[in-house]
Amino acid sequence: MHRDIDLWVFIKDELDTTHERRMFCIYFVANKITMRFFNLTAIFICIVFITSFTSNNQKTAPNLDAQIGRLFFYDTRLSINKTKSCASCHDPKLAFTDGELTPKGALGDVVRRNTPTLINLADNETFNWADEKITSLQLQSNIPLFGKHPIEMGNDSTDNSTLQFAFSDKMYLPLLQQKRIERLNWSMVKDFIAEYVGQLKFHNAKYDLWKNGKVKLSKDELAGKKLFFGDKLNCRKCHSGNDFDEPEFTRMNQYQNIGLYNIGKDSIYANGDNGLENETKDRDDIGKFKIPTLRNIAITAPYFHDGSAASLDEVISHYARGGRLIEKGKFAGDGKLHPNKNQFIEGFTITEKEKKQLISFLNTLTDTSYLKNAFYRNPFQAN
Repeated sequence: MHRDIDLWVFIKDELDTTHERRMFCIYFVANKITMRFFNLTAIFICIVFITSFTSNNQKTAPNLDAQIGRLFFYDTRLSINKTKSCASCHDPKLAFTDGELTPKGALGDVVRRNTPTLINLADNETFNWADEKITSLQLQSNIPLFGKHPIEMGNDSTDNSTLQFAFSDKMYLPLLQQKRIERLNWSMVKDFIAEYVGQLKFHNAKYDLWKNGKVKLSKDELAGKKLFFGDKLNCRKCHSGNDFDEPEFTRMNQYQNIGLYNIGKDSIYANGDNGLENETKDRDDIGKFKIPTLRNIAITAPYFHDGSAASLDEVISHYARGGRLIEKGKFAGDGKLHPNKNQFIEGFTITEKEKKQLISFLNTLTDTSYLKNAFYRNPFQAN
């Protein structure tokens, strides 16, 4: 029986692909039958693997909508001058961000806010840095596709003619024919893209593997984990949940002021971007922005809603002080004293060693394993 258990572990953990597992099992069963050595338990294990992996592949194969959505997501023909695609700002190599403070649109307009990751975004209830009314991926996509101030992709939501190029493209055509689609419209395209983004669900970081007992964390990573979840830093108060983007207490709002700015007697934020207050017109919402995920945080710099922190070290220093002090210039003010600042951002003392330990833990939240799958890369480029 012990050897049978070893066989199960070998197939599951040592063979990398479904094809390898299936071929090994077929060979194993055939070999045992040829040798007239019938270990029924071992043969049963192999048969289970052959059938289960075939079944799982059928279940997890991307649906047609997601396949079409993938093409539109990476297609620069979806912008007014054919220079920008969704992937221009959501690069899979950077966890579907772009590495910029804030991106530029197809015509050069500077976008006001930093590009957030799309990974696991589909599990969210709201989808915008500072608008609680954006409650679906389709609603959020209206902003880059059709927005005028600033122009990002520069499309006209009433003009469906710009989408019909897909029917003369050999990559799109077979998929559209399978769907029996004869004419495209923007509503369809938004649904297709949302379906693709909905496939970007990844939980295979070192931290996940550690939770599942598959790897060990280093001493520094464990020390950083203790700091993160401990009462000294209070990181978990805002960054809880499976994706580290939920408040620990359900009564706490998803949108919070973290003391980045405190400009003038009205305590406004920089560049006229007062966050949630721009939509609600409630002064108590000045400076409130959506709590971002910390997954892949090590490869999604720069940070905050406006990309104003270049490194994780800078982010930690901000929270250690309890808010950012800007002594000179048009943004001068002490964010620590902002009347709307979250109550848990009180400041703390942290050594350089502890900073490195905390960053070591945050690095364990990086997961780029999806890049091995061509479905999550640009189909119009050689990979």
